[in-house]
Amino acid sequence: MAKAKLKTKPTGRSVQSFLSGFREYGDLMKKLGKYKTGGSCLYLNSLDGVDMRVLERIVSKSVKKMVKK
Repeated sequence: MAKAKLKTKPTGRSVQSFLSGFREYGDLMKKLGKYKTGGSCLYLNSLDGVDMRVLERIVSKSVKKMVKK
């Protein structure tokens, strides 16, 4: 049987730098409403109860971040 390969790869980023990327969305996510996450996906079963202004800020911030990359 073949050995499983690691999916993660070493980078030059510090752990603090990596984790700060999650913290910058933390306050927004608390205000968003009911959701689930998986990997880099945000799952919303229904838009009822979701703060659309907060969702717009999250999406806008994410797009700006990806454009920089």
